[in-house]
Amino acid sequence: FRRVLFRSQLALPTLAPESSEPAAAAGGAPLAASAFAKSAVLEARAPKKVIRKRVLLAVAFLLERNGVASAAAFAAALGDWESRVAGAVSTLQEVLNIDGYEVLRYDRINRQVHLDREKLAQQFEVTL
Repeated sequence: FRRVLFRSQLALPTLAPESSEPAAAAGGAPLAASAFAKSAVLEARAPKKVIRKRVLLAVAFLLERNGVASAAAFAAALGDWESRVAGAVSTLQEVLNIDGYEVLRYDRINRQVHLDREKLAQQFEVTL
């Protein structure tokens, strides 16, 4: 009797290939070229390039979806597990939520991530 071995594959979320330009913002312009990416406030709140890049990716993704995305879609866009969305949002809130203004929030009941475009523009002193 012959044993047949099957290889089980577990699909892991993967990051998008590295590129010099983060995702496009609403309207098709690359977010790296946007006023938000060049904001002095963003630079001050996220001095590390790797953190800034993650913020730009998340903001671009949410702006493309009118500020709302499911936890699963948001996690996939960031190359993370859905179970880690609350933690990812918490980390991003450290950069985006200024002086008690809730620019980014996670609705645990409906499992959705929300970005307030107007508050983002106001707090980072940019036009989106």
